[in-house]
Amino acid sequence: MNTPSPRPAALPLLAATLLLLAGPLAAADIALPAPRGADLAITRILAARRETAAFSPAGLSAQAVSDVLWAACGVNRPATGNRTANYSWTSRDTEIYLLCAEGVFVYEQLEHQLTLRSSVDIRATLGAPASAAPLTLVLATNSTKIDDFYGSIHTGFVAENIGVACADRGLGAHLSAGIPPALTTALALDAGHNIRLLQTLGYPDGATAPEPVWAVAAGALTPAAVNDAPALRILKRRRSTRSFGDTPFTTQTTADANQILADLVWSGLGINNPTTGELTSPLVAGTQDIDLYLALASGVYLYRPGTGAAHHLDQISSADLRGSFGYASVPAIFIYVSDLTKLSGSSTEKTRAACLHAGIVSQNVTAFATAEGLGELVRTSAPGTLAADLHLTSTQIVLFNQTLGNMAAAPGAAAVAVGAGSGGTVTGAPRQTIAFGAVGTPVTAVPDAGYTFAYWSGLPGGRATANPLALPNVTCAMNLAAVFAPEPATYAAWRAVSFAGSALANDSVSGPDADPDAAGVTNLQRYAFGLAARGRVAAPTTLGSSEAGGRKFLTISFGRRATGTGLSYIVEGSGDLHAWSTVRTYAPGSTTPIIAEDTEPMGPAGPARRFLRVRVVTSP
Repeated sequence: MNTPSPRPAALPLLAATLLLLAGPLAAADIALPAPRGADLAITRILAARRETAAFSPAGLSAQAVSDVLWAACGVNRPATGNRTANYSWTSRDTEIYLLCAEGVFVYEQLEHQLTLRSSVDIRATLGAPASAAPLTLVLATNSTKIDDFYGSIHTGFVAENIGVACADRGLGAHLSAGIPPALTTALALDAGHNIRLLQTLGYPDGATAPEPVWAVAAGALTPAAVNDAPALRILKRRRSTRSFGDTPFTTQTTADANQILADLVWSGLGINNPTTGELTSPLVAGTQDIDLYLALASGVYLYRPGTGAAHHLDQISSADLRGSFGYASVPAIFIYVSDLTKLSGSSTEKTRAACLHAGIVSQNVTAFATAEGLGELVRTSAPGTLAADLHLTSTQIVLFNQTLGNMAAAPGAAAVAVGAGSGGTVTGAPRQTIAFGAVGTPVTAVPDAGYTFAYWSGLPGGRATANPLALPNVTCAMNLAAVFAPEPATYAAWRAVSFAGSALANDSVSGPDADPDAAGVTNLQRYAFGLAARGRVAAPTTLGSSEAGGRKFLTISFGRRATGTGLSYIVEGSGDLHAWSTVRTYAPGSTTPIIAEDTEPMGPAGPARRFLRVRVVTSP
C-alpha cells in the first residue's frame, strides 16, 4: 500500500445532488457482462464466500489451521519479509490471537508457528456464534506502528484473506466488531494494542469434518499448502506494483476488456447470493456503506451491483481523472467511498467501520487482479478536487484508491540459493535462477553421522519437512537452508525437541502411543523410523518379495535411526494376522534402509498367505 506521505486531513467535500437513473441504461453508461463464476478459481471461490451464522463444533485439521493463518498475513516473500496482506510503509501492524479449546495462542508470522499465551479456554465469553465454534481469531493492531485509520484498513485486508481461504476450503467464517470488554485483559494486551475484529471459523452447522481434527498445540505449524490450495496459490503471488503498462485489460477467453472490468468490480462488491442479496464482501457493521467509483478513460462511473449481467456502471461525468492520480494510461482506478450516515456510533467508530469495509472490498479486488496476473496498487494520495469530481455529498468520504492494469513487465526470474546448516550438506543445484511460476531442480538434505534432517527454512508457507525438496511454482527469490539437529538418543529427547508448551506434557499429544495428527502413525513410530514429528507422512514400511533357491519370500523395507538408546525394530511374521512370531530384531546403527526377508517361503513350498510387520519397542 503506497502511502508516500501521512494521511492528509479529510478531503474537502462538496454537497451535490446525484440523480440516479431508472429504467434502461443511459447511452454513456456501461453494461457489464456477467462475472465468469466457476470458469475461474478466484470467481468460484468468491461465489462461495458467505458469512456463517452457526457453526458445527467439529474441530479443524492441522492443515486447515495452518492454511488460514498463513493466508491472513503470512510471509509470501521470505527474503524480504513481505506478506500476503498489503501494509502501508511495510508497517505489518496486524497481530493475530487464536482462541480454541486448548487456550489462547499467538500466531508468529515470520516463523509460521503458534506460541501459547494461556491454557484457559475463553471462547464462552465471546457470545454466539463464537462460543460454539472451534476457533476464533482476534485481529488486533499494534498502534505503535500505525494509526487507527490505516490499521483498520489493514485489518480489512487480513480478514478477507482469511475469508477467501475459508471459502476455498468449505469452511464458514463470521466477522464481528463487537469486542467483549474483558477480552483485552484476557489477552494481556497493553494500551498500544487495539482489537479491531473477531473472526470465527469452522464448518457450518450440520457439516462434518472431512479431515482429522487437530488438537491445537504450540510450535511450528504444518507447512501451508501454498502450491496446492487455489486461494493460497493466489496469495503466494500477491504483491503491489508501481509500474504499469499502457495497454487495456485483456483476457485469454474474450477480446472484450469489459469482462475483466466486470469481474474486478463484482469481486469487490458484487452480488454472490441472488436469493439473499449477499455480497462478495461481508459487512462488519451490518450495513453496506461503501460505494465503488471508477476512473476510466471515458469518464467517472459508479458501480451498481446486480445479479448476473444486471450489474453495470453509471456514468457520473465524462472527465478523465486518471492523470490526476499520477497514472494517466492505466485501464482503471477504483475509488473507495463511504457514506458515514449509514453507520452508527461515534465519528471514530464510523470511520473505523468504513475502513474495515473498504479494506475487505479492496482485498477481493486484489485477489482477482493477482489471479489474472494484473498489477494493482493501493494508495491514499488523491487530487484535492476528488470529492467534487465524484459529486459526493457532505456525508461521503474518500478512503483510498486502487490503480489497476497490466504490469509494465512480467515478473522476472527468481534467484534461489540453497545452503546447509551444521550437521549436514545439500546435494542438487545449490544456486538456481527460476522463471516466475516455473519449477526448479529438487534439492536433497544429507545429514552427517549423528545428525538428522529437521526441516527447510526460507520457504513461503513455513518450514517444509519433505526431503528431497521439490521447488514448484517459484514466485520469489529465496535463501533456503537445510536445518539439521543432533540425533536424539532417546524417545524422551526426541519428544522434547519435537513438542513445546502444554503439548509436551500432554501424553495424548506427545506421548509415544499418540497420533495427534490422525495420520495413522504413532509418535514412537515417527521417532523410530526417522519421520517428521508433525503432519502427514508416507507409510514407514514397504512390502516386496525376493527369490532364493526357486522359492519366493515376502520382504519388508523400512528406515531406521542411526542412534537410539534402548530402541529395537522387531520384524514379525504371521499367516493369519493373529499369531505373530519374531523373524529378526534390528537395532539402530545406520540410516540405510533395512530390507528384512521372511523365514517362511510363500506359495507351493510354504504357507498360502504370509504377513510381515515391524513392531517398534523402546525402554523407558
